[in-house]
Amino acid sequence: MNKIFLLALAASTFMLVACGDDDSGFEGAKTAWDYLNPGIDYGEFTDARDGQRYKTVKIGDQTWMAENLNYSVNPDVRSWCGGGSRETVGDCSKYGRLYTWAAAVDACPEGWHLPSKTEWRNLFNAVGGSSIAGQKLKVDSDLRNRYDGISNDDSFGFSALSAGYRYLNGYFIDAGSNASSWSATEYGSSDKKAYLMYNWL
Repeated sequence: MNKIFLLALAASTFMLVACGDDDSGFEGAKTAWDYLNPGIDYGEFTDARDGQRYKTVKIGDQTWMAENLNYSVNPDVRSWCGGGSRETVGDCSKYGRLYTWAAAVDACPEGWHLPSKTEWRNLFNAVGGSSIAGQKLKVDSDLRNRYDGISNDDSFGFSALSAGYRYLNGYFIDAGSNASSWSATEYGSSDKKAYLMYNWL
């Protein structure tokens, strides 16, 4: 089965992946699971490297993580808790981690991989197309909708939370409004394509 690892990141910034579980020996409760769609029958995956558990979901013929990774990679290739701002520290228990590209590659658990551009397109097509993908893949809780009448319903159980971005200068922005993820497909000569899931998609 094609297992896809969701890591969020936006251009020259660092983004999403999830958290320590209540009984896994990590500090604090795992709040990412509070945002899952109760009508979905999720699978579960345990990361053998640190014992953290993650929910998974099958959409179309692809299996995705239904939350963002919270694996701390080599300290020389950093990652940060998502959902932060200039005034507040991020929350790994809810948003997981924001990764650089190098950290994202190292963070993939065995048997999982970053999604290609084609896999992202397949996901968007499976939920009705890119014009409504954000609405169908993001949770509605605590999100700032850009237009009146837009309501995110997470009807496929993807349960994307808007963790925002961290720029190279250390500023965190857009928590609660934007989510983006790395793709394994190269964009240009040296960069990687970041797919954004804004509220209006």
